[in-house]
Amino acid sequence: MKLSPMPYSQVKNDADLALLLAARSGDEQAAAQLIRRLSPNAHALAWRMVNNSSEAQDIVQESFLKLFKTAAYAARSSLSTFFYAIVSNACLDFLRKRHTEPLDEDEFEQFTSPLDFHPDHVLSVKQQTGQLQAILLKLSPRQRLAISLWAYNDASILDIAHTLEIEVNAANQLLHRAKVNLKLLLKENHELRR
Repeated sequence: MKLSPMPYSQVKNDADLALLLAARSGDEQAAAQLIRRLSPNAHALAWRMVNNSSEAQDIVQESFLKLFKTAAYAARSSLSTFFYAIVSNACLDFLRKRHTEPLDEDEFEQFTSPLDFHPDHVLSVKQQTGQLQAILLKLSPRQRLAISLWAYNDASILDIAHTLEIEVNAANQLLHRAKVNLKLLLKENHELRR
């Protein structure tokens, strides 16, 4: 699949795009480097959406295949934002096909480093992360996606709009509703724990 023509200076200044172009030309090292650069945030996003690390990993792998083989990138946003859109759409497709599974606390072990913390602290972090993940799962998939992009991937409103393929104003409203709903759910959870 051909990419839209763009000035050479723009390609030169965008390292991710240069890696994509090289990977599409068969450069395996460029592909591996791009995967290393985009995978951590993409996996975290997918994991927050589908609540299963192995499913998230499968979604990210399938998304990379699409990026390398068929996705038409027009450079209207950064390549990472474009890739998160591919991952997000794959997550939404997954969620339409299946219900999310109950939270598996062991999933969080790979995201914490026990060597850096006292065991009581690690347990506390796991419990808080598990509670937050459970609360995030109560949001609609689109709200969960918007809040995850904003909070965990430092996405701007423009990035969220590009990722979800919606207008900037709609993205702003979606993120606002997600924040309000999350705040209400957190408050409700806090009151239940008293």
